[in-house]
Amino acid sequence: MTFSVLQTLPAKIAALCNVEGLRIFALDLSLNRIQCNSWEELALVLDQLLGQRIVHLFELGNNYLPALDSLKQSAQLSEKFYGFGNRLSMLGYESVSPFTDDPDLNHWLSNARNVKHEVYGITYSD
Repeated sequence: MTFSVLQTLPAKIAALCNVEGLRIFALDLSLNRIQCNSWEELALVLDQLLGQRIVHLFELGNNYLPALDSLKQSAQLSEKFYGFGNRLSMLGYESVSPFTDDPDLNHWLSNARNVKHEVYGITYSD
């Protein structure tokens, strides 16, 4: 899936939900080889999907996203991504254990665990 296709999904899903009266609990787009080169561009899509509550949980692990460390370079962007709470997972299935000494990485690990537990019932023991 290309990033340009991902950018069209919020409107398409919202239109489907409005017509059919549906609500999307979780959208798992992991392993789709989506290449996103900019946190800013991804934030626009997430604002629509999660911010407007088109979907409740969103899984985006195992795609080609910018490095998580680069998200720290912008306090505004970091705050925006943290603002989605534990409803956004951007780490792959193999990346959810164990916790580290880095609080930012632990935040994303916790989010990944939450989404995987809520959607698939996966639990983790440390």
